[in-house]
Amino acid sequence: MLTAKIFKLMLMAGVVFMMAMDSPRVFKGGTSSGQSTVTVDTGHGVSVTWSTRTGAIQTALIGHSQGHSLLDMNLPSPSWFIRSNGRLIPMAYRWRGYRIQGDQVTLLHELTMPDGPTWQVEEQPASIVGRGGLLALQRTFKISSPNQGTASRGRLVKRIRTGTNQGVTLPNQTNGPLYPLGLNDNFMADVVFVQSGPTIITTSFNGHWVDQPERPVTVKESRS
Repeated sequence: MLTAKIFKLMLMAGVVFMMAMDSPRVFKGGTSSGQSTVTVDTGHGVSVTWSTRTGAIQTALIGHSQGHSLLDMNLPSPSWFIRSNGRLIPMAYRWRGYRIQGDQVTLLHELTMPDGPTWQVEEQPASIVGRGGLLALQRTFKISSPNQGTASRGRLVKRIRTGTNQGVTLPNQTNGPLYPLGLNDNFMADVVFVQSGPTIITTSFNGHWVDQPERPVTVKESRS
């Protein structure tokens, strides 16, 4: 009877441990290049760090069987704009924290135009397996409760990396218009948010695949 009780307690502890392992992890309060940061474990061994001063990605740390790789994806400030009458106008940025619902982390951004109107933007990051089995970071952006009349003032624009600061290309896919800035601009591009619904940006990590478990060797194969 005692052994059965101990086994039951161990099983319950194991379930609690697995639930903790499956829950998203957010690390805040760090500093990088003099900026406050927040790091999110987005899954598949990928941890992504955002600056809470600009709301832009700084680094992506990718774990694999040989160790890990650190990709420098830092962007010059600012990285948020409003596109109005063919001009890009920088937006003032304010970090509003994050929330966790189930296994999804949502980053909260506040953007203010020079003449006052404010946009509330939610960003949901997740690591996925993209084209060719490459690891990719998929970010879903939603404009939440903008001030009345803000949408008519222009289109929101997010500047992103199309290559790291080490020169590694980062293929991007998005459902919004994408305008590359050119090689002389350190591999960057602007994504214009769609007019209705979420804007999705998927950035693939070239040269990084999901680690696959080793396939057992059969007796026939071991003799060949």
